[in-house]
Amino acid sequence: MRTHTRPPAAQILSSAKRRRAELLHMRLCFACVKGEVGKVRALLNGPASDVHAVDANGRSALHLAACSGSVAIIGLLVACRADVNVVDAHGSTPLIAALRAG
Repeated sequence: MRTHTRPPAAQILSSAKRRRAELLHMRLCFACVKGEVGKVRALLNGPASDVHAVDANGRSALHLAACSGSVAIIGLLVACRADVNVVDAHGSTPLIAALRAG
C-alpha cells in the first residue's frame, strides 16, 4: 500500500508566494503593454510589487513599456528604480527595445 505524503507547509507557502509574484508580474506587464497608467501605478504601489522581475525571456516591465512607447509608464517604472540596463535573452536593453519599436 502506498502512502501519499504532503509537502511541508513551508514548501507549499513558498510555492504559493512564487506563483503570486509571477501573476502580479504578468498583470504589470499586460498593463504596460496596454498603456494603462492607473493600473501600473496601482500595481507598483502594491505590497508584492517587484519592478525587477523578468519573464522567461528576461524581459522586464520596462522592456514592454519601452516597446509600447508609453512615456508615462516608463517614468513610473524608472521612479520605482527599475533597472534601465537590464538585458533580455536577446541582448536587448529597454532602450534598444524602444528604438526597435520605433
